[in-house]
Amino acid sequence: MSDLELRFFANGSVAERTSLELASRPAAAQARRAPRARVPGSRMVYETSARAASPIGVRASYFDDRFVQAGDEAFVEGVRAISAGRRAEARWRLADVRNHADASFLGAALALLDGDARAAERGFDAALGAARRLGRTLRRYDLDATIWLQLTPELSLSVLPTREGVLFAQAVLLRELGQVEPARAALAELQRLAPQDVVVRLCLADLLLARTTRREEAARRVLRLSDGVANTSTQHASLLLFRARALRRLGRARAALTLCARVVGRANARPRELVLAFQFERARAAGELHDFATEQRVLSRLDRLAPGYAEARAPLDLGALS
Repeated sequence: MSDLELRFFANGSVAERTSLELASRPAAAQARRAPRARVPGSRMVYETSARAASPIGVRASYFDDRFVQAGDEAFVEGVRAISAGRRAEARWRLADVRNHADASFLGAALALLDGDARAAERGFDAALGAARRLGRTLRRYDLDATIWLQLTPELSLSVLPTREGVLFAQAVLLRELGQVEPARAALAELQRLAPQDVVVRLCLADLLLARTTRREEAARRVLRLSDGVANTSTQHASLLLFRARALRRLGRARAALTLCARVVGRANARPRELVLAFQFERARAAGELHDFATEQRVLSRLDRLAPGYAEARAPLDLGALS
């Protein structure tokens, strides 16, 4: 029986999951009168609304009567090309700008729209290399830009031109590309910047437990990430699931069993996928304690609720946690 993993990204191509909002500030401010609802405990992940995303609210003539600062010409031409719908031209113009955080940010967005996750990851990496300047050029020309990266049908990541937003987007893409350790490093940096963001902590805990080296050290870190977390929301309960896994890894199966039983006691307040995952952890903890009667009872219940779950489980989708 394999350990649970969290699915960062919904099925489907990157291009299908990406949208770009680019607008002058007054239009952007008006659009934000009815924002998407935030997921409790997260500054960056939102419940997906029915509102259509990705309007390009900047006319190609936007810069005609504006002073363009020396050195910004290629960036401005790139934005003009985006506004006119000439995406290929916009990508090469923005790529022609060196050490320019906002050009790299918009270039990454266009790469995502083209389904080129590797180029997008390189663009985000370049933007982080000049992170202190992220958003500066956009503000100079009174522009707002947001990349919406749909993690699941229910949840979207709001990627703003900030260090935090770009780090999370980079982590999602790196995980999608199978680069688990770089994804973990990006999330660890983000967790330092946003220590209370429960979705960040949840994703980081998952990647820490996926490590094949220094496994006990990773488990102890997951315990620190989840210290003091109560079973007060689905997101916090999900973090407790990874706490139970960390406890088992450290030889504390009794504590893991107690934790699972406590969370399962509120099963009616939690998504079915999460309850099944806790039941599975409960069975594993019981087995490690040689309490085979409890293990078999829980596995039998799982088989009635979801036949075949213990043998071949789908990863836990972030959408189940909304």
